[in-house]
Amino acid sequence: MLEVTVDERTRTLNDSLKRLNLAMGASHQAWFDIDVASGDVLVSDEYARMLGYDPQTFKLTVPVWEAALHPEDKERILAEFDRLMNHGEACETEFRIQTAAGGWMWQQGIGEAVEWIDGRPSRVIGINTDITRQKKIEALDMTRNRVLELLLEGSSLEAILEAIIETIEMQSPGSLGSVLLLDEKTNRLYTGAGPNLPAFYNDAIDGVEIGEMVGSCGRAAYTGERVIVSDIDNHPNWAPFLELTDKANLRACWSEPVLGANNKVLATFAIYHNQPHAPEDEDIKLIEFAAQLVAIAIERHKTDEKLQLSARIFNETHESIMVTDIQGSIVEVNGRFSELTGYSADEVIGQKPGLLSSGRHPRSFYDDLWMHLRNDGHWQGKSGTAIRMAISMPF
Repeated sequence: MLEVTVDERTRTLNDSLKRLNLAMGASHQAWFDIDVASGDVLVSDEYARMLGYDPQTFKLTVPVWEAALHPEDKERILAEFDRLMNHGEACETEFRIQTAAGGWMWQQGIGEAVEWIDGRPSRVIGINTDITRQKKIEALDMTRNRVLELLLEGSSLEAILEAIIETIEMQSPGSLGSVLLLDEKTNRLYTGAGPNLPAFYNDAIDGVEIGEMVGSCGRAAYTGERVIVSDIDNHPNWAPFLELTDKANLRACWSEPVLGANNKVLATFAIYHNQPHAPEDEDIKLIEFAAQLVAIAIERHKTDEKLQLSARIFNETHESIMVTDIQGSIVEVNGRFSELTGYSADEVIGQKPGLLSSGRHPRSFYDDLWMHLRNDGHWQGKSGTAIRMAISMPF
């Protein structure tokens, strides 16, 4: 009878453990159980699977775990771990740990001492949660916000492009980012940013003509479609450039066309790798995200250039220019307007254009001026002076 009861309880416990492991696996969580004296670590199967190992052969010890910590996190995490293991201070922290494939996974760790010997912890248990996706989303949100800040600050296009590349490289370890800007008049690509590519490589491809068989970026700009080359050494598009890519130690290149208004190609965003490498779904999403940010930066830059040019024309033209809103009130005039009419900007802004009939010139002057403004949107005086209206107005 006792044996039956023990067997039933054992089965119940095993079933409960299986259900727990299933639930934790679905939540990307895994438990660990540390023997403080020996340093041996018992982990759930999900712990091994999260890191890309076979649960049947995976063995973990404290020294192995310590060696897998990210160099930038190690000092901080080992200090917290020491307080947990030697003093029993419960901890909750975030850190990066190396996976079987060599990449880095973000984990949230929660640990607590549950058994003690002579006032010191002898057993520590806890839970690790894979928070990599959450961290990537946070990083991309921060990048988007940073780009917007740089745009508002009026930073150079190169600085903004480099900020985008920096984030993408952090999210895709081992990658090297590049932005090439398309000159639509010459159909050539020019270096926008490639801070971590060799300078000689950036110089060599600066001004390359686009074409269906021209590398990854040349084809992407030519077709307006994504180009994935997982093995540069064995792809026909890269055959003319193998000496260059070999010198730069570049073995894979994925290029995403940067599309602006009306799906017009503005540039390309590329990710290089030093080993043959095919992208996963997350990689594709990453380069799509980067291309969208690059498009925003380029179009804003082009808009700013047009505004600066318009401002120079507005201020330096020999024509008198008056700008009104849709209610017909003057909102801006240039210096030539004041010279011609005798009105300062402060005197006319907010007023109706009818004030030009105030008598500062002969009646015939205003009759001629208004007739041409109504009919043509501009007026040319006998002396060569001119007034242009920015929009048609009700009178």
